[in-house]
Amino acid sequence: MNKNMKDRELFLLRKFRESNLSDGEAFYELCSLYSSAGTYDQIDALLNEIFQNVENSQRRADILFSFGGDMEKRGDYVTAVHFYRASRTAEPENPIIRYFVNNNLGFSLNQLGRFDEAIPVLEEAINISPYQSNAFKNLGVAFQGLGKYERAVECFHAATKANAADARSLRYLEDLVKEHPELYKTIPTLESILDGCQSAVAYVREHRPDVQ
Repeated sequence: MNKNMKDRELFLLRKFRESNLSDGEAFYELCSLYSSAGTYDQIDALLNEIFQNVENSQRRADILFSFGGDMEKRGDYVTAVHFYRASRTAEPENPIIRYFVNNNLGFSLNQLGRFDEAIPVLEEAINISPYQSNAFKNLGVAFQGLGKYERAVECFHAATKANAADARSLRYLEDLVKEHPELYKTIPTLESILDGCQSAVAYVREHRPDVQ
């Protein structure tokens, strides 16, 4: 790391620490700096600092989850995975945070094509809250990525039943069926599943536009 980068690191570290470890912009810049320098162990050092200095496990999990979300929004899924995993390690008590930590981790792993790794954390999210659609949808994407199309259909169906206001799962289902029409033979009820999902989404669009 050259002198300019070292000076920038010291400035950002001071800014991050003065914010009580909550300045997401300074944190992201530090991660970007370490990534460009190839010093990934420094990112782990930042994580350790959060774990050592933030005593409340829920707050630790919240901070790490927030940083993971920042990385995800920036398209840095590798770093997002890093922080979502750390947030899981912090064992948040809030079931909503636990759900979305696992869901977002699974989503980020999907974006990296790491479908095998995504499946267990998405299944954990569903166990935490089986009435939300996000993890079902992302689990469907993971199964589709592995070529397990029948399982993907089940998940997209479950996601649409959980929340027909979110039409993304229906689009995934429709695209999957178009790409693999042989599924009509392997899933005898596929036509009724597809019709039911389309009807549910159409109903919400017509009668509950406020929840879309």
